[in-house]
Amino acid sequence: MRVRWLWLALLAACVAQARADQPGRTLLFMAGDEWRKAPRSEKTALAADFMRVFCVRPTMSPALLADCLDRKSGASLFDDAIGCARDLQD
Repeated sequence: MRVRWLWLALLAACVAQARADQPGRTLLFMAGDEWRKAPRSEKTALAADFMRVFCVRPTMSPALLADCLDRKSGASLFDDAIGCARDLQD
């Protein structure tokens, strides 16, 4: 149980840091229509930020994640990003 709380605290700290770096512009809180309107350079930067927190393999290309998200149209951009990261790690 303590490990779960530690993990949640770490995740909250990472999210807080991401929000401090780019207020209001993270994959965690972005809507799909915001993603589609964002310029390519911002999409790649947001994908890199997401990958620092949620991806296991640091060699994965943020551009590949951004491309995958461009092809998705799920209800949640965050859920799509998790799915893309999982697919790209295989």
